[in-house]
Amino acid sequence: MNAEAKTDNVVRLPSRASHEEVLSSRTPHEDCAVCGSKNVEVLWEEISFEHGTGKRATTLNANIPVHRCLDCDFEFTGPLADRICHEEVCRHLKVPLPMRPDKLRQLRKELGLTQERLAEVTGIGVASINRWEKGSFPQSPAMDGYLFLVGLEGNLQALSSRQQETVNVVPFQEKFKSLKLEEGEIEPQKKHSIL
Repeated sequence: MNAEAKTDNVVRLPSRASHEEVLSSRTPHEDCAVCGSKNVEVLWEEISFEHGTGKRATTLNANIPVHRCLDCDFEFTGPLADRICHEEVCRHLKVPLPMRPDKLRQLRKELGLTQERLAEVTGIGVASINRWEKGSFPQSPAMDGYLFLVGLEGNLQALSSRQQETVNVVPFQEKFKSLKLEEGEIEPQKKHSIL
């Protein structure tokens, strides 16, 4: 979240976050950092924040949840506010938004897969899947499209059967033994050039 964000103190529900997202955005680390109180309310505020520098700087607006401690009046934001601002920047830059971490996790669970099994079937590293699901690093647009396709009916079975076929491939075995050169024989050239 940009430290230079200015609030207009307009309290309204945003159009891009559902009520469930608001409720799930409350996590234990969102207790008041100043007094430790759990007596925290969530208000929605429209903020303006700067994106970019110099001549390319622009002011963007977003509706975000702001947490306010009812005991000491300290105000702070959480991960949902950061995600909303990030999505606003992506919209401004016309960058396609990747599948959000919660949607990716939901897709994997609907498919009945662990992170390890999803990695095995898709060829994506477990560490990458873990980072994407935690939201610590977004997947590339190519990987996002791939994961979307994995979720379509029949594609997971196709990938699983393809993986099974590659497991059954017989490893390469040499059919010819190498001949040792006798003393005085010229070794064949290993590199060839095409003019």
